[in-house]
Amino acid sequence: VVHEILQIAFGWTDSHLHGFEVGAVHFGMADVENELLIVDECFAPLGAVANNGDTFDFGDGWEHDVLVEEVNEETMEVRVACLDGARAGPPEDCGGTPGYENLVAALTNPKHPDRAELRAWVGRGYDPEKFDLARVNKKLAAIEKRLVKARTMALKAAERR
Repeated sequence: VVHEILQIAFGWTDSHLHGFEVGAVHFGMADVENELLIVDECFAPLGAVANNGDTFDFGDGWEHDVLVEEVNEETMEVRVACLDGARAGPPEDCGGTPGYENLVAALTNPKHPDRAELRAWVGRGYDPEKFDLARVNKKLAAIEKRLVKARTMALKAAERR
């Protein structure tokens, strides 16, 4: 779930390898062959993963710190929301932090030698200063709906036992 949330928050398309490390345990994509023992990320505890970061797109080396505001096991309430944000997410394959910094410099400097090429690459609608909180939360609502449905089904199954 944490990976899905990051994809939405950054406007990414879930097209790159990623993984989580919680202590000595590596969580990741279940269908990826790797010499490391990888535990399917679906089994990663939300709080543990969120509080230990996500390394996304091993090639670009993105690392994220995620804060889970609350996990309330008593109420069983499910709420997925982005509370705030700044700037647009970096485009995928932009070259990590240095590539993103170069992209922003090119887009904000009309005399930058790579401006035309990079503008064409990201598209005319990309604005590095824009963050659309409402759009992110609208997409996160789909995850919340799915989690609520799964939790409801699990509770009904437990009641039948």
